[in-house]
Amino acid sequence: MSIFTLFFCGTGSNRNDSTPNAVIEDKDKNGAWIFHAGELISTLAKNMIEQEFYSWIIVDGPGSGNLQEQEKWVKPGNHHNIMGQLLGKGWENNVAHALAVLKADPSFFAQQPGYIAQKKQFQIRTTNSQPIEVVNLVGWSRGGVTCHMMANAMAKDPKLSHIKVNIFAIDPVPGLFQFAKHRTKIKSNVHDYYVVYARHEASLGFTPVMANNLDVSGKIAFYAMPGRHATVVGNASETGDNIYNRPTDFTEVGKIVRCLVEKQLTSWGVKLNHTLSLTDEVMLQYYDIMLADLPKYQLMSKYVYTVRDYFSAERKVGNESQNKKWSQLSMLASPHFSGKDIFINQHHMNLFINYQSRMRLNEADMAKKFPTTCQLITELPTYF
Repeated sequence: MSIFTLFFCGTGSNRNDSTPNAVIEDKDKNGAWIFHAGELISTLAKNMIEQEFYSWIIVDGPGSGNLQEQEKWVKPGNHHNIMGQLLGKGWENNVAHALAVLKADPSFFAQQPGYIAQKKQFQIRTTNSQPIEVVNLVGWSRGGVTCHMMANAMAKDPKLSHIKVNIFAIDPVPGLFQFAKHRTKIKSNVHDYYVVYARHEASLGFTPVMANNLDVSGKIAFYAMPGRHATVVGNASETGDNIYNRPTDFTEVGKIVRCLVEKQLTSWGVKLNHTLSLTDEVMLQYYDIMLADLPKYQLMSKYVYTVRDYFSAERKVGNESQNKKWSQLSMLASPHFSGKDIFINQHHMNLFINYQSRMRLNEADMAKKFPTTCQLITELPTYF
């Protein structure tokens, strides 16, 4: 079975952001994002074992400098960075490029002089002569939304509509007024759908997509994580963006999200180097640290990328028809007992219960390993 994986970078991000402690500064040099182990999407692509274009590609995000435009398999858009960052200009072109690569379609460059890079890439792509049966789509921010766009474009293409699609979208934010149906709906060609949401993002224009027709044939999973939009892909700053004179100790969210994506990609047949391969115990320890630091994560909502969203005290999640508050969505709400949030999310709770059962540990043993979680549990009227 031939598997092809596409990585879609987020707004302002590109394939070069995989360097540990990578800093992405804004255009005015007033702030930055730091990624303690490299930004997640570019890091995953860097760690692919097989050669790019043989079984995978990475596509730079809108507003990331047009560094990839001259190597696209379609006529490049070359949109200004500001238009890419504000309106996502260039992501439709990214989908067209990805479609051409999937179909091994050289019609844009084959009969023209030059285009050396594309012709070499085409040679690599066609070396894999097996028909593609599964396509995996992974993206962050507008790259996560691009996964929706790509799956929908494949569903409409006679040459690609039969292919099974798996999606792992990380905080899929389309931007203001960008909730068109082809960015929010999921069609029947999608088999598995996994999504991560950042709980403490308060910036106006950063409402993430909640697909409104998830009638997929495979598995669905929602992971609600503390922190901001960039925290979930490896920003370790206490502000969720700026690095100057600020601690960068908030690494646990990025590590768990990376491990979740790596495990899922591996289950989908992807071959990766340098995976974190966190054990259940280590993941539970990271969740325990998050619980202890939850007041600090909540303070992250004081910081914004744009201006504050004063229309709601909590983050909203939405689609083309409506937005809902975080607390209105049961799949995102923290497991709630006697008015207290005991676990970060459903994944944390399931992992905790299964680990205790599998290891046959008593409450005292569990408390030594996961003190914050167990302390919260002991404060409940009854042990669930």
